[in-house]
Amino acid sequence: MSDRQYHEPQTQGWRHVYMTLQIIGNGASAPSLGEGDPKGTYFTVSRTTTGTYLLKTKNPFPGSVGVDANIMSATDTNAWSVTPKLPVQNADHTWSFELVTFEAGTKTDVAANDIIVVSLVMRNSAVLP
Repeated sequence: MSDRQYHEPQTQGWRHVYMTLQIIGNGASAPSLGEGDPKGTYFTVSRTTTGTYLLKTKNPFPGSVGVDANIMSATDTNAWSVTPKLPVQNADHTWSFELVTFEAGTKTDVAANDIIVVSLVMRNSAVLP
């Protein structure tokens, strides 16, 4: 993957991959991927229930180090938040990240063209220090 950024392995003995991408909201319909992976080369995204989105890597990784997410919205009438749930490693060693979005404390779908920004840090080496 030519657009991966690697953490220097000397710091912790592991090689980390940093990935940041956008999920474009579409109300109650399926969201799409934006900047960071607009063609869906590395990820898939789907809406599972109201205010819940599933982001999945297409490539396997030995470990997930961290995930962070926030929303960029066109209006600020209510307080938006995103809660990433614990990541799940699938049988094929890809990873699934469930993101739950809230508006003023209520689970809500992300409005059309509002953006969830997701930052992931994945471990790219099975060798532990």
